[in-house]
Amino acid sequence: MTGERLDDRASAPPAVETLVAALAGFWSQRRCVQLPALDRPIAAATFAPHTFLRLRSPRPWRIARLQEVQRPARAFGAAFRGAVGNARRLEYQVAIHPALRAADRLLIKSLRTLGLELARHQFELREHRLETNLVGVSGVGWKAFLDGVPVARLSFLVRLGECSLTPPTVEIVYLLERLAAVSPLASARAVAVAGTEREAWLAVQRAQADRELARYWLEVVDPVATRQRLDEADREAERCLERSLIWPAYERVLESAHLLEILRARDLESEDWEVRAERCRRRALECAQRWFDREKAGAQTNEHANGYANEYPNVYSNECPNGEIGIEGSPRPGAGGMRDG
Repeated sequence: MTGERLDDRASAPPAVETLVAALAGFWSQRRCVQLPALDRPIAAATFAPHTFLRLRSPRPWRIARLQEVQRPARAFGAAFRGAVGNARRLEYQVAIHPALRAADRLLIKSLRTLGLELARHQFELREHRLETNLVGVSGVGWKAFLDGVPVARLSFLVRLGECSLTPPTVEIVYLLERLAAVSPLASARAVAVAGTEREAWLAVQRAQADRELARYWLEVVDPVATRQRLDEADREAERCLERSLIWPAYERVLESAHLLEILRARDLESEDWEVRAERCRRRALECAQRWFDREKAGAQTNEHANGYANEYPNVYSNECPNGEIGIEGSPRPGAGGMRDG
């Protein structure tokens, strides 16, 4: 199934729903368009087409979304320990192009919007390097730690394959389940619904789904059939690109990336795996190049840009209240960690 769900919040725990509502309000005030979650397995919100395909866009854009991500390797580790709950996690992603002038300050302000009194916690931003080898994106930035636990990530996406992204895109990803465990805003909501039939049903359903996903990846997935699916997905992507169908082609790339993650998590890597991983990466970069060429041509003729701007009127907006966001002079990650006192 392709496309995007209309609303993914219906399956989220009530405490997480509260955080999503607060973050959506915060970033909507800063002209971010709230997009639906991608309805297919991905390992990180960075992989989503609205982010990946527009990293080299000639026009500014800004989006935010709730996204479920799946991590087969973490699910296997949990299964071996007799635990559940690591097969999937909920992330709230914000991506803005070109990059923000004061992204770190906005991250801190948004965390305070969730009711966190950072001065009462050990809060720090530690340098972090992002590498997504299966699609060829890399970035630098920070991870936000609260009392030693990572709760968010801020990255400047600076390279796509061999291409430097100038200006870069800034991405902020909130780890919602971890934030729900420490946010007073989420705790108040959790207390309000504690013991309710809906809360109990959601907890049971989510744990069961995690357990069954882990067993499916570990016990059921056939490596031979998976490699055949990888080959077919690549052939479909090639046929789509021959017809200039870039979005479906990239969805086939995402399918390949997920299957490769499953094989890697099961320690089924080999020279054959490396060949397929490199093929997946090249195909993703080809999709990005084709999309850039289309957007560049659309910007020149104004046809594509006008059509997209009519659908999402704020996505190409470069305005922000109170002058909080600038599009030039983005901070340079790597100049040292920062603490909030």
